[in-house]
Amino acid sequence: GLANVDASFYALNFARHRATLSFVYQLSSAFEIRSDNSFRIQRENLLRTSGTPDDAVSSSLGLFFFPQSVEGLEVSLTVTNLWDSDFEEIPSVAAHPRQVSLNSVFRW
Repeated sequence: GLANVDASFYALNFARHRATLSFVYQLSSAFEIRSDNSFRIQRENLLRTSGTPDDAVSSSLGLFFFPQSVEGLEVSLTVTNLWDSDFEEIPSVAAHPRQVSLNSVFRW
């Protein structure tokens, strides 16, 4: 038979429409800007906390530095949840706030 479901943590947690855009722009041999962006229109889900959106724009932006003097070193400053969206990826689980992080990676 037909199931009449109007709320679910998983069954209704999908984007009806989704668009993504990512880019890497090389400023010089030592610097890059990277960005990941996603726009989604979710199916309405009654489990989402009142006042949080069913639609979301999610973006991250990073500045990456590759010092020529230390081969294999990468240093980056990254902002996630750039627009400080309240969108709940999993209904009733609060969105993570905007976060700024400084990272370093060494590859050998």
